[in-house]
Amino acid sequence: MYLKKYTEILRRLKNNPIINPTDEDMARMCPHLTKEEVVNAFRNGIFGAFDSTYVACPSLRVRGAFQIVCFEKANGNQPAKLRWAFTGRIGYGPEYPHTAEALKFAEDNWGKHLIDNTWLEVAEVRIMDPTDLVYGELYPGGVPKTVMTVIAVMNKRSEKMSFDHSRPRNELFDETIIEMSVDPLISEELKSGRGPYTYYFCGFCGSGFEPSYCSGCDNGFEGGYFEDRASRMALPPKLVEFARQNGHIFRKDPKIALEKELKGFRENKYYYWRK
Repeated sequence: MYLKKYTEILRRLKNNPIINPTDEDMARMCPHLTKEEVVNAFRNGIFGAFDSTYVACPSLRVRGAFQIVCFEKANGNQPAKLRWAFTGRIGYGPEYPHTAEALKFAEDNWGKHLIDNTWLEVAEVRIMDPTDLVYGELYPGGVPKTVMTVIAVMNKRSEKMSFDHSRPRNELFDETIIEMSVDPLISEELKSGRGPYTYYFCGFCGSGFEPSYCSGCDNGFEGGYFEDRASRMALPPKLVEFARQNGHIFRKDPKIALEKELKGFRENKYYYWRK
């Protein structure tokens, strides 16, 4: 089975759980097992709670990680359901049934596409549109709508970068990026149980937000939302290119925001870093 095909199978399961799955449905999710092993694991397994069983399935991108599929048995008026559950990784939390087989299958079939988990930090990058506001109880005046969420893993911790005053923040951030993804399944593998630090950027121009407006395109919104969340740097070049490759269109060239940040750093780098 090819990686692309299997990724699509799991993605469909994540978006649409299968009601009253057949044995064939279960086997399709577990190419690392025989049909008999799959059916026995899901229908007769005891690993789980509330009439649910879990089985480890092959990783899509990260070596040592595994996807987890859950079978919920019929209960009262509720039909049986096969659904994607979450991801796991070796050495973090429990090992699920058939973990060893899942790891071996991924290595044997698409090992050249797998990467080792060597990163030190995970960032959740939210690209938001200040011209399209979302309204809610906490922010009745509206907050920018998230148009893309990127998970990026880095080989340097943010606190270490904060003490490096040699270059603008976006350059330091940019060079530490190892891998990025917008795919929910791969993003979960990249996070590997870590809680990511969230960064917020303007999807109109690529600038970082001030508490109530974007300084790069002057689009405003309700004050206070970014009081403690402002990224205070322009969107790093790798992320700009990655967002474009995944279909996002900036209405103002992000290079302008990058140049503005560089200018501010050159004029007074100490003030720039205290902001």
